[in-house]
Amino acid sequence: MHVVLACANKANSELSSHQKKIFKVDDHIGVAIAGLTADGRVLSRYMRNECINYSYTYESPLPVGRLVVQLADKAQII
Repeated sequence: MHVVLACANKANSELSSHQKKIFKVDDHIGVAIAGLTADGRVLSRYMRNECINYSYTYESPLPVGRLVVQLADKAQII
């Protein structure tokens, strides 16, 4: 399965620069952010760390379903 993520790099103001909206989480997972990028960057960093920890422990990629559950649990705490 292949998925294409696309976004427009548009600055909110003439005084600010554009923000990166698409992030690579792992070799098999990517994420696109809508809205405030600071919140999205925190969550993408969390997902990246979870993938790295899982790969280190189990020597296989983190299943997407498990990452989604972990992310939903974290979102409930925030």
